[in-house]
Amino acid sequence: MKAHILTSILCLSLVTCSAAAANWPQWRGPTANGSVDDPAAPATLNPDENLLWKLPLPGLGSSTPIVWNEHIMLTCDIDGRDTVVCYDFNRKEIWRHRFGKSVQARYKTASSCNPSPITDGTCIYVYFKSGKVAALTLTGTLKWEVNLQKRYGEDTLGWDLGTSPVLADGKLVIAVLQNGGGSYLASLDCETGKEVYKIARTFDSVEESYDAYTTPIVMDVNGRETIICWAADHLSGNAADTGELLWHAGSYNPRGKHNWRVIASPVIADSVAIIPFARGRSLAGTRLGETTDPGTGGGLWQKDSIGSDVASPTSRGGLVYLLGDRGQVSCLEAASGKVHWQSQLPIERIRFFSSPVLAGDKLYCAATDGTLFCGTVTKDGLKDITTGRIPGSIAASPVVVDGRVLIRNHTTLFCFGDKPGQ
Repeated sequence: MKAHILTSILCLSLVTCSAAAANWPQWRGPTANGSVDDPAAPATLNPDENLLWKLPLPGLGSSTPIVWNEHIMLTCDIDGRDTVVCYDFNRKEIWRHRFGKSVQARYKTASSCNPSPITDGTCIYVYFKSGKVAALTLTGTLKWEVNLQKRYGEDTLGWDLGTSPVLADGKLVIAVLQNGGGSYLASLDCETGKEVYKIARTFDSVEESYDAYTTPIVMDVNGRETIICWAADHLSGNAADTGELLWHAGSYNPRGKHNWRVIASPVIADSVAIIPFARGRSLAGTRLGETTDPGTGGGLWQKDSIGSDVASPTSRGGLVYLLGDRGQVSCLEAASGKVHWQSQLPIERIRFFSSPVLAGDKLYCAATDGTLFCGTVTKDGLKDITTGRIPGSIAASPVVVDGRVLIRNHTTLFCFGDKPGQ
């Protein structure tokens, strides 16, 4: 058996074990879809009722934390330097590593460290707006550091970097999705940071429509490990081992509209990719592994009255749960696009940048103003909605680990749970 296949199996085993061990190894959790089974997940996120602790952070940031073996790891900007910090659940700092100078964010609710870390259970991998990519051991020792912008060219995104790194074929993969024809997938050796391959991602689009802040999904498609990427009006599948383009679906901008950039990442359910686009006004479903053109009748379905501009959907059991930017929660059937129900969170004039998380039948949503929602998902809608409030702005997504929910705003980490002493 080839070495890279063995490495891929090892990485898959680690991610599978992480679910059983109540870890959260990447932005959207153990299965990369924002959904976990956790019967102990609390029914409310309210500082007056079930806040276990809060921890002031040493620097600003908006990346989602990850958790491995009771260690919480996150990135932040400390005194103008890119930094990664590790804590335990007793709020004790275990280690921190400071890199070089950070790059200031353009958007007021963003930061120099929007991308979330990822771990394979051996190392933690981080990526910053400055272009820095690095690997550290779980005890905080730096293994290697490279800078993609110095290696491959400057950042040409209109706004702030949002794409998180992923693991594919036992390698670290970064998707750089930007205008000016400079989009590419870079595969880096996890041991050394050396290039395995760099593949240009080239599709016809227009101006800012090339820009994307999405994170790829890595999964088996038709018997081959595939990097699924959504940007430049096209969904694409590239071979994880070689970077070869295997299939693509598009264009989801047949009229060539400008400023069609995408922020929300897709979610996969029953081998269907659910794609938010048109700046939150449309949603589409397309079968993985098929080269299609929605403009000529390809794809499975498309809806032009429902969507999400920033928050990425979550899924379970063939159903997709979509959080609209103004608090509308929709449940759809992935294969057909049939809307089973829609519910409205009790909020007005506040947007959602944080992606929702489903833990058992509990759906967690965090608004930009710090309002926290938890509702019970039923066949008829979102029921028993509870609310809480923390100060500050939220862009990071909730993290659910062993009955505890971590919420990060720009300055503080909060831990909620129902069991005293957790």
